[in-house]
Amino acid sequence: MPDTTIPNTNDEETSDGLIPVDLNSLKVGRVAPSDGDTVTFTVEGSVDHVDEQEGYAYVKPEKANGKDIPQDDSGNNSEPTEDDLQSKAEQMDQQGNYS
Repeated sequence: MPDTTIPNTNDEETSDGLIPVDLNSLKVGRVAPSDGDTVTFTVEGSVDHVDEQEGYAYVKPEKANGKDIPQDDSGNNSEPTEDDLQSKAEQMDQQGNYS
């Protein structure tokens, strides 16, 4: 069987490649999958960008088996603002009795 792995040429840092899928939607009968099991599910998403030269569309997953995929809202991908840094510095000063 040919390797159908899609290379990641996106310059942005990506997660570990795992898609959170609602466990109940993966059950066969009443049995949930275990680590290492192969599962089949559908994914819906929106095209982030197209690389016509490579022949790939990169899709941001939004739903798996019709259920919303939880998005990482932790803000780890964004740089802190100057106000954030100033606030953090003031907090550290107060903790160290420097204010």
